[in-house]
Amino acid sequence: MVKKLLFVAVFLLSVSMAKSQVSIKDSAVFTSLIDVSYALQFPGGDMADRFGYNNNIGGGFSVKLKSNWEFGLGGSLLFGRQVKDDRMLEPFTDDQGIVLGLSGLPADVFLYERGFTVQAKVGKVIPLGFSNPNSGLLIKVGGGFMQHKIRIEDEYADIPMLNYKDNKVGFDRLTFGAMTSQFIGYRYLSNRRLVNFFFGFEFMQGFTKARRDYQYDIGRPSDETRLDLLYGIRLGWTLPLYQKQPDEYYFR
Repeated sequence: MVKKLLFVAVFLLSVSMAKSQVSIKDSAVFTSLIDVSYALQFPGGDMADRFGYNNNIGGGFSVKLKSNWEFGLGGSLLFGRQVKDDRMLEPFTDDQGIVLGLSGLPADVFLYERGFTVQAKVGKVIPLGFSNPNSGLLIKVGGGFMQHKIRIEDEYADIPMLNYKDNKVGFDRLTFGAMTSQFIGYRYLSNRRLVNFFFGFEFMQGFTKARRDYQYDIGRPSDETRLDLLYGIRLGWTLPLYQKQPDEYYFR
């Protein structure tokens, strides 16, 4: 898998270099952008009652016009180990709060945060004067879909109720719904094509709802509506795919 990913990265870089026959130093250009990024996010709203901080790995494809407007699609994966809501384990705990297996001994049960987002985004680069016209303050807004749940792993399969797929759905707190996001930061597209990056502050809002028909630990369906907030600093790398310039070759 690692070798395949490296091959894809080298291939895309070679395509970018082959197409990099435009000068971005003196004017804003039309180009396609592939972004890969990471964010450390902290929760707010109802999300803070269920999870602590999480990791977020994102990717996206966008088109930047000569006017420096950007239009694109993006997505991200949410994952973490900071799970605060462990009430689904109460049916399996003793008076001291220890989760017990079939043998009556403590069971090794671990909880993880899992989720993803999918968004359409629009933004603009505002040049600040100290770099080329394709770099500058980046402002973006987005809208789309957010989903998250709690992944339950019983390491030694000591609790049968937690090890059957049909049963797990009654404990995992599956939640999803519409979302919006805002980003403000800086995008840099290098004159030499080799160093292209962005960073900034990102804020996400999920207007979500519990989606399971039945929740075993409370003995009924859950119709909880939620406001799930995430915020953090996002760092990313960009692969620009420039159009070919027919008459002149620039590599500065």
